[in-house]
Amino acid sequence: MAWRDLLFPRDRTFGRLLAEQATQARRGADLLRRYEEQREPAVAGEMTTLEAEGDALRRRLVDELHNTFVTPMDREDLFALSRLLDDILDAALEALLGIAVFEVRESAHLHEMTKAVAEAAAALERAVAGIAGDGPETAEAARRAKRLENEVSNLYRYGLQHAFSHLPGSDGLLAREVFASLRAVGAAIGRAADLIGDILVKGT
Repeated sequence: MAWRDLLFPRDRTFGRLLAEQATQARRGADLLRRYEEQREPAVAGEMTTLEAEGDALRRRLVDELHNTFVTPMDREDLFALSRLLDDILDAALEALLGIAVFEVRESAHLHEMTKAVAEAAAALERAVAGIAGDGPETAEAARRAKRLENEVSNLYRYGLQHAFSHLPGSDGLLAREVFASLRAVGAAIGRAADLIGDILVKGT
């Protein structure tokens, strides 16, 4: 029997809900990148709707946990991974609204950070699909998400240095807030990737 069958034996509800959450997180990162590039107000509305849908998915998974006696993997791991996927979407919304409200000017550092965040979220989506039994190369996808999280952290430091060196005081502080939100997206992705690695070890 494959390890995926051991993790998600007959009832695949939890795997499906986690996969849907991961897709919402990836879509949120894509919207963030799109807003950074195009500055279209309608994108912010799409993100707000997406975040509300993500919250609803999270509540459904928690309800399933409360109503299921035997779960296909550790109950704590299910809860933690669902929470991290929700954290990704929350931080992406915060970053997008920060760009919009603070009117943070375009920069190569901001562009590269949103690009790396979107790529990391896409890799994490593949990893979550893998543990749900619907995607190959789960471990490699999780490792790629982790590498991209490290890239986001490096870009955060470079972005701060550039902001405080080249922007007026208040603009630099506002840019820092947005960079911090982007780093929070990356950090949540990295923690989720680490947790998937732990789940894979338990399933072998």
